Amino acid sequence: MKLSTILAVALFGISTYADTMSLIDALKYRANATKFADFLLANPDILAIYNSTTVQTVFAPTDDNFVTPLRRRDTSSQQQQLQYQYTNQLTGLEDLAPSNLPGGVIHTGLPAPQAGGTQATVSEKVAANTTTRRRNVPSTGIKILSGLGNSVNILTGDIPYCNGLIQSTDGFFTIPSPLSSTLNSTGLSTLSSLLSSANLTNTFDSSSSITSTSYTSLAGETLTITVNNGVYYVNGARIVKSDVIVGNGVAHTIDQVLVPAAPAIVYTGGSGGLRAGSLGLGLAAGVVVLGLLIL
Repeated sequence: MKLSTILAVALFGISTYADTMSLIDALKYRANATKFADFLLANPDILAIYNSTTVQTVFAPTDDNFVTPLRRRDTSSQQQQLQYQYTNQLTGLEDLAPSNLPGGVIHTGLPAPQAGGTQATVSEKVAANTTTRRRNVPSTGIKILSGLGNSVNILTGDIPYCNGLIQSTDGFFTIPSPLSSTLNSTGLSTLSSLLSSANLTNTFDSSSSITSTSYTSLAGETLTITVNNGVYYVNGARIVKSDVIVGNGVAHTIDQVLVPAAPAIVYTGGSGGLRAGSLGLGLAAGVVVLGLLIL
């Protein structure tokens, strides 16, 4: 038999094997994620979703990195965590770190009505062979951002199984919290205090789908996003920290105050004479933008 024929038969066998291996077997024997497989097996309702053809990419912590806050017997929290670890999109390493974008958006299976559908994560490129946060293990150079300013690294990518791909990680995604909680955990406690003093905490926490082109701020101002030499700006303010995932959108920190236009002065006819329309809300919103831009 010719060498080319032997290679063709071997490759065919590998391809067939890759296409037919179940998710659970692939987690155990290819992704070094036996504990994650057992986690799925303990949640049969979610396992049924994972085994369906709608789930195409699974983000699974390896056994050495299986550290979660879900040791308590909270079935609801466990199911939310598992919903956050998959996407219905076939998402390979090229999609997670496209060469012409700073990163990629991944829509997971965790419901997030305020965010306009399901909860997202954001992927970013990091230096090649960046070591993980827990041990000196090389990664693929891609990290995934999730809630409370946390992130995980993809250790090994594009591991095939019958319905799609497994991306092995050095930890679980952190389920996003409201903006007010996220500010405190990411070191922006001063901004959190400003929100509270301006009575805007609930406004930002409860707004639907707060999230770069043009947007309209809560104060009614137009925000225009520009890119110069790879640096992103909003109305001239430089974005210094991007993609902080919150429960109803994504937050970006900027380096200066964006002050809304002065409101029209309205003559009321009384002895007080003049009043400043919605100046209070406008200034409050402007102060909020000092530390955080919601895009």
